[in-house]
Amino acid sequence: MLEMPKQKGPPILVANWKMNGNLQSINRLLCDLKRDFLDKELGSGQVVILPPHVYLQIVAKDLSGTSILIGAQDADERETGPVTGGVSAKMLLDVGCEYVLLGHSERRNLFNEGDGVIFQKLKQAVKVGLKAIVCVGETLEQRNSGQVLEVISNQLKPIISQEILPQSEELLIAYEPIWAIGSNKSATIHQIGYALSEIRKILRDVDINLSDSTKILYGGSVTEKNIAEILALDEVDGALIGGASLDPKSFSKICRIAKTI
Repeated sequence: MLEMPKQKGPPILVANWKMNGNLQSINRLLCDLKRDFLDKELGSGQVVILPPHVYLQIVAKDLSGTSILIGAQDADERETGPVTGGVSAKMLLDVGCEYVLLGHSERRNLFNEGDGVIFQKLKQAVKVGLKAIVCVGETLEQRNSGQVLEVISNQLKPIISQEILPQSEELLIAYEPIWAIGSNKSATIHQIGYALSEIRKILRDVDINLSDSTKILYGGSVTEKNIAEILALDEVDGALIGGASLDPKSFSKICRIAKTI
């Protein structure tokens, strides 16, 4: 029996602002974004902005009534308690977040977050109803030594466990080769397509419904110059955008291009 190809919906564009901006620059950025493409360039809910934690409520208020959704760049793995500086998934939901980014390579590297911690964070996100975007990807050394599939598979194992799947409303996986992040060197279309096909295969081997319902994004030096080619890939459901999302003209152009795919 032939397997029917997965039907793609409108692309999801996730803007990860990382630790950038201040009140003045963020207000200006939001103003420019709303002027350039608000509600005209993409359908409802297809643009997600991830501001720094301290600006979440400001951004949520500013974008209230628009189609742009809000997410957080991280969440603590604990539900509550004496965790100085911690921000729980429940708190993020309380201030208007619908999405949360987990397992970004910068969290893995700078804060030594391993797969076990990311799994606990995912459990908390799923428990409160946040849509989790979980990052996977290899270093240049791992790629050069032929470990790409091994690394991705190991990172995916806890994410697609039976402990998580029955509770998850929506799971998104972002493939971000670490060597391409912030380097102005995006992976080639062949490299992206191959990695994403393997991710989809891993999901399909676990559960066909999981494969069909999970959205896969690509991130790593995404710009208006390569977004069309990336989104044209069969397995790509959207993009995780870093530096280009801080430039309203660049991000608006990415959104306009995405609408035509």
